[in-house]
Amino acid sequence: MASMKSSWFLIILFIFLQMKLWIGKDGIMNLYALQKSIDFQNQKNTQLISHNQQLEHEIQSLKWVDTTQTLHSRNDSLTEDYARRKLGMIKKGEIFLIW
Repeated sequence: MASMKSSWFLIILFIFLQMKLWIGKDGIMNLYALQKSIDFQNQKNTQLISHNQQLEHEIQSLKWVDTTQTLHSRNDSLTEDYARRKLGMIKKGEIFLIW
């Protein structure tokens, strides 16, 4: 009789521990959900790093370089091109058409 009670106790304890392992607060299911969240955030971070690098490259190409007149005119044209494409700016006397 005593061995039967201890067997049932061990079975119930085993089931309780398995449930805690699989569905508990710090269980495997929660671990899996956290891992998916981390993977998603890592992917998002990679995209943001790439976007930041593109912006940094664009900033560097728009900066004024004081070495030669050729570079001045190149950067002026890059700045003007950026202002026209991204900001919709036009020169004085120009007519802006939308079609």
